[in-house]
Amino acid sequence: MFNETGHGRAVVLLHSSMSSRNQWRALVEQLQSHYRVISIDLLGYGESRMRRRDTDYRLMDEARHVEAILAKTLLPCEKFHLVGHSYGGVVALSLAQRAPQRLSSLTLFEPIAAHLLPPRDPARQEFDQMVEMVRQGAAGGDAAAGAARFIDFWSGAGAFAALPELKQSAFATLLPKVLMEFRAVEQERRVTSWLRDLHAPVCLMHGSSSPAPARRVMAMLATLLPLARRIEFGAGHMAPVTHAEMVNPEIARFIANADAAESDAPQPAVAPQPQRRGWNWAKPLAVGLVALVCAGMSHSAAWHELPAGLSRGGRYAVVSGDPGAAGRVILRVELEPGFELPPHRVQGELQLVVLSGDLTIGRGTIRHPAGMRTMKSGYFASFGEHETWFASTEHGATLQIFSVGPIRS
Repeated sequence: MFNETGHGRAVVLLHSSMSSRNQWRALVEQLQSHYRVISIDLLGYGESRMRRRDTDYRLMDEARHVEAILAKTLLPCEKFHLVGHSYGGVVALSLAQRAPQRLSSLTLFEPIAAHLLPPRDPARQEFDQMVEMVRQGAAGGDAAAGAARFIDFWSGAGAFAALPELKQSAFATLLPKVLMEFRAVEQERRVTSWLRDLHAPVCLMHGSSSPAPARRVMAMLATLLPLARRIEFGAGHMAPVTHAEMVNPEIARFIANADAAESDAPQPAVAPQPQRRGWNWAKPLAVGLVALVCAGMSHSAAWHELPAGLSRGGRYAVVSGDPGAAGRVILRVELEPGFELPPHRVQGELQLVVLSGDLTIGRGTIRHPAGMRTMKSGYFASFGEHETWFASTEHGATLQIFSVGPIRS
Protein backbone atom coordinates (compact mmCIF):
# COMPACT_ATOMS: atom_id res chain seq x y z
CA MET A 1 0.00 0.00 0.00
CA PHE A 2 2.86 2.38 0.75
CA ASN A 3 6.58 2.42 1.35
CA GLU A 4 8.45 4.67 3.77
CA THR A 5 12.20 5.06 3.72
CA GLY A 6 14.88 7.59 4.64
CA HIS A 7 15.06 10.32 7.27
CA GLY A 8 14.23 14.01 7.39
CA ARG A 9 11.27 16.03 6.17
CA ALA A 10 8.64 13.93 4.44
CA VAL A 11 8.20 13.77 0.66
CA VAL A 12 4.95 12.14 -0.49
CA LEU A 13 4.85 10.63 -4.00
CA LEU A 14 1.64 9.89 -5.95
CA HIS A 15 1.84 7.94 -9.20
CA SER A 16 -0.09 8.09 -12.47
CA SER A 17 -2.99 5.96 -13.70
CA MET A 18 -2.26 2.29 -14.54
CA SER A 19 0.87 2.45 -12.38
CA SER A 20 1.94 1.98 -8.74
CA ARG A 21 4.30 3.41 -6.19
CA ASN A 22 7.09 1.48 -7.92
CA GLN A 23 6.98 4.20 -10.57
CA TRP A 24 9.03 6.34 -8.20
CA ARG A 25 11.78 3.85 -7.25
CA ALA A 26 14.56 5.87 -8.88
CA LEU A 27 13.37 9.11 -7.26
CA VAL A 28 13.09 7.39 -3.88
CA GLU A 29 16.70 6.25 -4.16
CA GLN A 30 17.77 9.79 -4.98
CA LEU A 31 15.87 11.45 -2.13
CA GLN A 32 16.11 8.98 0.75
CA SER A 33 19.53 10.12 1.97
CA HIS A 34 18.08 13.55 2.85
CA TYR A 35 14.32 12.99 3.16
CA ARG A 36 11.76 10.59 4.54
CA VAL A 37 10.10 9.42 1.33
CA ILE A 38 6.57 8.01 1.41
CA SER A 39 5.44 6.50 -1.90
CA ILE A 40 1.80 5.44 -1.98
CA ASP A 41 -0.27 3.06 -4.09
CA LEU A 42 -3.45 4.85 -5.14
CA LEU A 43 -6.69 2.91 -4.79
CA GLY A 44 -6.94 -0.05 -7.15
CA TYR A 45 -3.20 -0.14 -7.88
CA GLY A 46 -0.31 -2.09 -6.39
CA GLU A 47 -1.28 -3.28 -2.93
CA SER A 48 -4.19 -0.84 -2.41
CA ARG A 49 -7.65 -2.29 -2.89
CA MET A 50 -10.79 -0.43 -3.90
CA ARG A 51 -13.17 0.04 -1.00
CA ARG A 52 -16.27 1.28 -2.80
CA ARG A 53 -18.44 0.31 -5.75
CA ASP A 54 -17.41 1.98 -8.96
CA THR A 55 -20.59 4.11 -9.02
CA ASP A 56 -19.74 5.53 -5.57
CA TYR A 57 -16.09 6.36 -6.21
CA ARG A 58 -15.14 10.03 -5.87
CA LEU A 59 -11.89 11.95 -5.89
CA MET A 60 -12.34 12.54 -2.16
CA ASP A 61 -12.06 8.77 -1.63
CA GLU A 62 -8.57 8.90 -3.10
CA ALA A 63 -7.64 11.92 -1.01
CA ARG A 64 -8.91 10.24 2.16
CA HIS A 65 -6.95 7.11 1.28
CA VAL A 66 -3.74 9.15 1.14
CA GLU A 67 -4.67 11.08 4.29
CA ALA A 68 -5.21 7.82 6.18
CA ILE A 69 -1.69 6.71 5.29
CA LEU A 70 -0.22 10.06 6.26
CA ALA A 71 -2.04 9.84 9.60
CA LYS A 72 -0.01 6.71 10.30
CA THR A 73 3.32 8.14 9.21
CA LEU A 74 3.27 11.87 10.01
CA LEU A 75 2.38 14.15 12.87
CA PRO A 76 -1.12 15.60 12.40
CA CYS A 77 0.29 19.08 11.75
CA GLU A 78 3.57 17.98 10.15
CA LYS A 79 4.37 19.62 6.82
CA PHE A 80 5.52 17.66 3.80
CA HIS A 81 6.50 17.98 0.16
CA LEU A 82 3.93 16.58 -2.25
CA VAL A 83 4.65 15.21 -5.74
CA GLY A 84 1.97 14.00 -8.14
CA HIS A 85 1.98 12.78 -11.75
CA SER A 86 -1.06 12.61 -14.06
CA TYR A 87 -4.01 11.30 -12.01
CA GLY A 88 -1.73 11.37 -8.97
CA GLY A 89 -1.39 15.08 -9.69
CA VAL A 90 -5.18 15.47 -9.53
CA VAL A 91 -5.16 13.74 -6.14
CA ALA A 92 -2.30 16.02 -5.07
CA LEU A 93 -4.38 19.07 -5.99
CA SER A 94 -7.27 17.71 -3.94
CA LEU A 95 -4.98 17.24 -0.94
CA ALA A 96 -3.60 20.74 -1.40
CA GLN A 97 -7.10 22.17 -1.40
CA ARG A 98 -8.07 20.22 1.73
CA ALA A 99 -4.95 21.10 3.79
CA PRO A 100 -2.87 23.85 2.13
CA GLN A 101 -1.16 24.75 5.40
CA ARG A 102 0.63 21.38 5.48
CA LEU A 103 2.43 21.76 2.16
CA SER A 104 6.11 22.62 2.14
CA SER A 105 5.98 22.43 -1.65
CA LEU A 106 3.86 20.98 -4.44
CA THR A 107 5.31 19.40 -7.59
CA LEU A 108 2.90 18.53 -10.38
CA PHE A 109 3.72 16.75 -13.61
CA GLU A 110 0.73 17.23 -15.90
CA PRO A 111 -2.22 16.54 -13.59
CA ILE A 112 -5.20 15.48 -15.70
CA ALA A 113 -7.42 18.06 -14.01
CA ALA A 114 -9.62 18.55 -17.04
CA HIS A 115 -12.51 19.62 -14.81
CA LEU A 116 -10.69 22.91 -14.25
CA LEU A 117 -10.97 23.78 -17.96
CA PRO A 118 -14.11 25.50 -19.29
CA PRO A 119 -16.46 23.06 -21.10
CA ARG A 120 -15.99 24.87 -24.42
CA ASP A 121 -12.21 24.98 -24.21
CA PRO A 122 -10.83 23.07 -27.24
CA ALA A 123 -8.40 21.18 -25.00
CA ARG A 124 -11.26 20.15 -22.70
CA GLN A 125 -13.24 18.94 -25.69
CA GLU A 126 -10.25 16.94 -26.93
CA PHE A 127 -9.97 15.31 -23.51
CA ASP A 128 -13.68 14.53 -23.43
CA GLN A 129 -13.44 12.91 -26.88
CA MET A 130 -10.61 10.70 -25.68
CA VAL A 131 -12.65 9.65 -22.65
CA GLU A 132 -15.60 8.77 -24.85
CA MET A 133 -13.40 6.69 -27.17
CA VAL A 134 -11.98 4.75 -24.24
CA ARG A 135 -15.46 4.14 -22.88
CA GLN A 136 -16.71 2.93 -26.24
CA GLY A 137 -13.85 0.45 -26.44
CA ALA A 138 -14.64 -0.87 -22.97
CA ALA A 139 -18.39 -0.96 -23.64
CA GLY A 140 -17.79 -3.21 -26.63
CA GLY A 141 -16.35 -5.84 -24.34
CA ASP A 142 -12.80 -5.27 -25.54
CA ALA A 143 -10.85 -3.89 -22.58
CA ALA A 144 -7.64 -4.09 -24.56
CA ALA A 145 -9.09 -1.74 -27.20
CA GLY A 146 -10.05 0.76 -24.51
CA ALA A 147 -6.63 0.49 -22.88
CA ALA A 148 -4.97 0.98 -26.28
CA ARG A 149 -6.86 4.23 -26.89
CA PHE A 150 -5.92 5.47 -23.43
CA ILE A 151 -2.23 4.58 -23.70
CA ASP A 152 -1.90 5.89 -27.26
CA PHE A 153 -3.48 9.22 -26.34
CA TRP A 154 -0.89 9.90 -23.65
CA SER A 155 2.15 8.14 -25.14
CA GLY A 156 1.60 8.42 -28.88
CA ALA A 157 -0.01 6.32 -31.59
CA GLY A 158 1.20 2.73 -31.58
CA ALA A 159 2.54 2.86 -28.02
CA PHE A 160 0.15 0.17 -26.79
CA ALA A 161 0.83 -2.16 -29.75
CA ALA A 162 4.56 -1.91 -29.07
CA LEU A 163 4.16 -3.29 -25.55
CA PRO A 164 4.66 -6.98 -24.71
CA GLU A 165 1.43 -8.96 -24.57
CA LEU A 166 1.79 -9.47 -20.82
CA LYS A 167 1.97 -5.71 -20.30
CA GLN A 168 -0.99 -5.14 -22.60
CA SER A 169 -3.04 -7.63 -20.61
CA ALA A 170 -2.07 -5.94 -17.34
CA PHE A 171 -3.15 -2.52 -18.63
CA ALA A 172 -6.44 -3.95 -19.92
CA THR A 173 -7.14 -5.35 -16.46
CA LEU A 174 -6.69 -1.87 -14.97
CA LEU A 175 -9.04 -0.14 -17.41
CA PRO A 176 -12.09 -0.25 -15.06
CA LYS A 177 -10.20 1.87 -12.51
CA VAL A 178 -9.25 4.35 -15.23
CA LEU A 179 -12.93 4.69 -16.14
CA MET A 180 -13.71 5.36 -12.48
CA GLU A 181 -11.05 8.07 -12.46
CA PHE A 182 -12.61 9.69 -15.53
CA ARG A 183 -15.97 9.76 -13.77
CA ALA A 184 -14.44 11.13 -10.57
CA VAL A 185 -12.78 14.01 -12.42
CA GLU A 186 -15.97 14.79 -14.36
CA GLN A 187 -17.96 15.03 -11.12
CA GLU A 188 -15.60 17.57 -9.57
CA ARG A 189 -16.80 21.17 -9.51
CA ARG A 190 -14.84 23.71 -11.50
CA VAL A 191 -13.50 25.74 -8.57
CA THR A 192 -10.27 27.67 -9.09
CA SER A 193 -10.40 30.48 -6.51
CA TRP A 194 -8.54 28.45 -3.89
CA LEU A 195 -5.54 28.14 -6.20
CA ARG A 196 -4.87 31.89 -5.93
CA ASP A 197 -4.64 31.53 -2.16
CA LEU A 198 -2.15 28.65 -2.20
CA HIS A 199 1.10 30.11 -0.91
CA ALA A 200 3.27 27.01 -0.99
CA PRO A 201 5.91 26.98 -3.74
CA VAL A 202 4.69 25.00 -6.76
CA CYS A 203 6.68 23.45 -9.58
CA LEU A 204 4.67 22.76 -12.75
CA MET A 205 6.38 20.22 -15.00
CA HIS A 206 5.29 19.21 -18.48
CA GLY A 207 6.54 17.63 -21.67
CA SER A 208 6.92 19.50 -24.94
CA SER A 209 5.24 16.67 -26.86
CA SER A 210 2.39 16.02 -24.40
CA PRO A 211 -1.25 16.14 -25.55
CA ALA A 212 -2.94 19.54 -25.67
CA PRO A 213 -5.21 18.95 -22.64
CA ALA A 214 -2.21 18.35 -20.38
CA ARG A 215 -0.37 21.44 -21.62
CA ARG A 216 -3.51 23.56 -21.37
CA VAL A 217 -4.12 22.57 -17.75
CA MET A 218 -0.51 23.45 -16.91
CA ALA A 219 -0.82 26.85 -18.57
CA MET A 220 -3.99 27.59 -16.63
CA LEU A 221 -2.44 26.53 -13.31
CA ALA A 222 0.55 28.77 -14.01
CA THR A 223 -1.72 31.80 -14.26
CA LEU A 224 -3.58 30.99 -11.03
CA LEU A 225 -0.89 29.81 -8.62
CA PRO A 226 0.99 32.78 -7.11
CA LEU A 227 4.25 30.92 -6.38
CA ALA A 228 4.44 28.65 -9.42
CA ARG A 229 7.38 28.03 -11.70
CA ARG A 230 7.34 25.95 -14.87
CA ILE A 231 9.81 23.43 -16.27
CA GLU A 232 9.42 21.92 -19.73
CA PHE A 233 11.11 18.68 -20.78
CA GLY A 234 11.77 17.42 -24.28
CA ALA A 235 9.53 14.44 -23.65
CA GLY A 236 5.88 13.46 -23.28
CA HIS A 237 3.28 12.89 -20.60
CA MET A 238 5.04 9.83 -19.17
CA ALA A 239 8.41 11.57 -18.77
CA PRO A 240 8.63 10.75 -15.01
CA VAL A 241 8.84 7.11 -16.17
CA THR A 242 10.47 7.30 -19.61
CA HIS A 243 12.87 10.15 -18.83
CA ALA A 244 13.35 9.82 -15.08
CA GLU A 245 17.01 10.77 -15.44
CA MET A 246 15.86 14.25 -16.57
CA VAL A 247 12.83 14.72 -14.35
CA ASN A 248 14.00 13.38 -10.99
CA PRO A 249 16.97 15.75 -10.52
CA GLU A 250 14.67 18.72 -11.14
CA ILE A 251 12.18 17.44 -8.56
CA ALA A 252 14.96 16.96 -6.02
CA ARG A 253 16.39 20.42 -6.74
CA PHE A 254 13.03 22.12 -6.39
CA ILE A 255 12.31 20.40 -3.06
CA ALA A 256 15.74 21.34 -1.70
CA ASN A 257 15.27 24.96 -2.76
CA ALA A 258 11.83 25.06 -1.14
CA ASP A 259 13.31 23.79 2.12
CA ALA A 260 16.09 26.37 1.98
CA ALA A 261 13.60 29.19 1.38
CA GLU A 262 11.38 28.05 4.23
CA SER A 263 14.27 27.88 6.67
CA ASP A 264 15.08 31.52 5.89
CA ALA A 265 11.48 32.68 6.37
CA PRO A 266 10.11 33.90 9.75
CA GLN A 267 8.66 30.97 11.70
CA PRO A 268 5.34 31.02 13.63
CA ALA A 269 5.49 30.88 17.39
CA VAL A 270 5.13 27.27 18.52
CA ALA A 271 6.36 25.30 21.46
CA PRO A 272 10.18 25.19 21.37
CA GLN A 273 11.81 22.01 20.09
CA PRO A 274 15.22 20.62 20.99
CA GLN A 275 17.45 19.17 18.32
CA ARG A 276 16.36 15.63 17.46
CA ARG A 277 18.67 12.80 18.33
CA GLY A 278 16.45 9.98 17.12
CA TRP A 279 13.07 8.48 17.90
CA ASN A 280 13.77 7.07 21.36
CA TRP A 281 10.96 6.13 23.70
CA ALA A 282 9.89 8.77 26.19
CA LYS A 283 7.68 7.82 29.13
CA PRO A 284 4.56 9.81 28.27
CA LEU A 285 2.52 11.50 30.96
CA ALA A 286 3.75 9.39 33.88
CA VAL A 287 5.93 6.43 34.74
CA GLY A 288 2.74 4.56 35.56
CA LEU A 289 1.62 4.71 31.93
CA VAL A 290 4.80 3.00 30.83
CA ALA A 291 4.17 0.34 33.44
CA LEU A 292 0.76 -0.25 31.89
CA VAL A 293 2.28 -0.48 28.45
CA CYS A 294 4.92 -2.94 29.58
CA ALA A 295 2.26 -5.01 31.28
CA GLY A 296 0.65 -5.76 27.94
CA MET A 297 -1.08 -2.80 26.31
CA SER A 298 -3.69 -3.74 23.73
CA HIS A 299 -2.54 -3.22 20.13
CA SER A 300 -6.01 -2.22 19.00
CA ALA A 301 -7.70 1.16 19.31
CA ALA A 302 -9.45 0.01 22.53
CA TRP A 303 -9.44 2.60 25.27
CA HIS A 304 -7.75 2.02 28.65
CA GLU A 305 -7.81 4.10 31.81
CA LEU A 306 -4.76 6.11 32.79
CA PRO A 307 -3.10 5.24 36.13
CA ALA A 308 -5.28 6.12 39.10
CA GLY A 309 -2.37 7.90 40.80
CA LEU A 310 -2.62 10.93 38.52
CA SER A 311 -4.43 13.99 39.89
CA ARG A 312 -7.33 13.50 37.53
CA GLY A 313 -7.87 10.65 35.13
CA GLY A 314 -8.07 10.09 31.43
CA ARG A 315 -7.66 7.29 28.95
CA TYR A 316 -5.34 6.13 26.20
CA ALA A 317 -5.34 3.88 23.13
CA VAL A 318 -2.70 2.50 20.79
CA VAL A 319 -3.34 4.03 17.37
CA SER A 320 -0.52 2.34 15.49
CA GLY A 321 2.39 0.00 16.11
CA ASP A 322 3.26 -2.65 18.64
CA PRO A 323 4.58 -1.21 21.92
CA GLY A 324 6.40 -4.47 22.64
CA ALA A 325 8.28 -4.60 19.34
CA ALA A 326 10.73 -2.43 17.44
CA GLY A 327 9.09 0.22 15.31
CA ARG A 328 7.06 3.38 15.52
CA VAL A 329 4.29 3.59 18.11
CA ILE A 330 1.51 6.17 18.19
CA LEU A 331 -0.70 6.70 21.25
CA ARG A 332 -3.92 8.69 21.55
CA VAL A 333 -4.48 10.17 25.03
CA GLU A 334 -7.58 11.94 26.33
CA LEU A 335 -7.12 14.00 29.51
CA GLU A 336 -9.97 15.07 31.77
CA PRO A 337 -10.42 18.72 32.84
CA GLY A 338 -8.10 19.55 35.72
CA PHE A 339 -5.50 16.93 34.83
CA GLU A 340 -2.00 17.70 36.16
CA LEU A 341 1.28 15.98 35.46
CA PRO A 342 3.93 16.81 38.11
CA PRO A 343 7.51 17.45 36.95
CA HIS A 344 8.61 14.36 35.06
CA ARG A 345 11.99 13.49 33.56
CA VAL A 346 11.94 12.15 30.03
CA GLN A 347 14.10 9.07 29.51
CA GLY A 348 14.39 9.36 25.74
CA GLU A 349 12.49 11.76 23.50
CA LEU A 350 8.83 12.70 23.48
CA GLN A 351 6.79 14.34 20.75
CA LEU A 352 3.18 15.28 21.35
CA VAL A 353 0.50 17.10 19.38
CA VAL A 354 -2.60 18.75 20.81
CA LEU A 355 -5.53 17.53 18.71
CA SER A 356 -8.21 19.35 20.70
CA GLY A 357 -8.60 21.28 23.93
CA ASP A 358 -5.70 22.98 25.68
CA LEU A 359 -2.48 21.82 27.31
CA THR A 360 -0.22 24.03 29.41
CA ILE A 361 3.37 22.82 29.51
CA GLY A 362 6.56 23.92 31.16
CA ARG A 363 10.17 22.83 31.29
CA GLY A 364 12.10 22.18 34.46
CA THR A 365 10.67 21.73 37.94
CA ILE A 366 9.45 25.25 38.85
CA ARG A 367 5.99 26.39 37.77
CA HIS A 368 6.48 30.01 36.73
CA PRO A 369 4.26 31.80 34.17
CA ALA A 370 7.29 33.03 32.25
CA GLY A 371 8.39 29.48 31.56
CA MET A 372 4.97 28.02 30.71
CA ARG A 373 3.06 27.89 27.43
CA THR A 374 -0.56 27.00 26.74
CA MET A 375 -0.94 25.05 23.52
CA LYS A 376 -4.20 24.90 21.58
CA SER A 377 -5.30 22.47 18.89
CA GLY A 378 -2.64 22.00 16.21
CA TYR A 379 0.35 22.94 18.37
CA PHE A 380 3.09 20.46 19.12
CA ALA A 381 6.08 20.11 21.44
CA SER A 382 9.21 17.98 21.67
CA PHE A 383 11.19 17.13 24.77
CA GLY A 384 14.76 15.95 24.60
CA GLU A 385 16.48 13.12 26.39
CA HIS A 386 16.62 13.58 30.21
CA GLU A 387 14.63 16.83 29.99
CA THR A 388 12.18 17.53 32.83
CA TRP A 389 8.72 18.85 32.02
CA PHE A 390 5.26 19.21 33.52
CA ALA A 391 1.78 19.73 32.12
CA SER A 392 -1.81 20.50 33.00
CA THR A 393 -5.13 21.13 31.27
CA GLU A 394 -7.94 23.31 32.54
CA HIS A 395 -10.65 22.18 30.15
CA GLY A 396 -9.37 18.78 29.04
CA ALA A 397 -7.30 17.81 25.99
CA THR A 398 -6.80 15.13 23.38
CA LEU A 399 -3.18 14.40 22.50
CA GLN A 400 -1.29 12.28 20.00
CA ILE A 401 2.04 10.95 21.30
CA PHE A 402 4.73 9.58 19.01
CA SER A 403 7.56 7.22 19.89
CA VAL A 404 9.35 4.03 18.91
CA GLY A 405 9.20 0.63 20.60
CA PRO A 406 10.03 -1.62 22.17
CA ILE A 407 8.84 -0.01 25.38
CA ARG A 408 10.65 -1.24 28.46
CA SER A 409 10.05 -0.39 32.09
